[in-house]
Amino acid sequence: MIEKASLLSLWIMVLIQTVLFTIILYQIRSKNTVKSGIPTGLAMPQISIADEFGEENNFLNITRNKMTMFCFANHECMFCKQVIPELDRFSSLHPEINIMIISLGDEESRDLLIKKTLTRLPVFRTSEREVRKRVKIRNFPYGFVLDGDGIIQKQGVIKKDNLLNWLDAFANQVNENEVIDLKTN
Repeated sequence: MIEKASLLSLWIMVLIQTVLFTIILYQIRSKNTVKSGIPTGLAMPQISIADEFGEENNFLNITRNKMTMFCFANHECMFCKQVIPELDRFSSLHPEINIMIISLGDEESRDLLIKKTLTRLPVFRTSEREVRKRVKIRNFPYGFVLDGDGIIQKQGVIKKDNLLNWLDAFANQVNENEVIDLKTN
């Protein structure tokens, strides 16, 4: 009887140690997981982008002194193809709001993105490597809202179902005293 009790207590100790070890591993893993994007409140890093003429420019020079929303997109991304036309529609209804798209890849990728989405928004291009390294994003479409000083006000993956929240927050920051109806056609 004592031998069975000792064996049972040994198995209970092994079970408790396994649970504790699993919890510790989970906590270590969650602390070391890199989240996408640069946190809000920090300055956007310098990113080299090219316009439709191939002219290289610093991203922050284009957005300086203007509240700007921009979206990193890829021509192969299904969600990008859904979100960009909505951004385009919103921009045509509210031209006072600065919205731009940054395509990942070369000129051909940028042209394919424009062709697939039929956007009239300004579309710049940059290398995917630079975006992953400097901006730390892995999922697309990924958006940022910057104030006029290049400080990130909002960031995250943009999906069609959360796009109105993005645009509403952006419009409220740009036009604090003006009510904008996002559902206007």
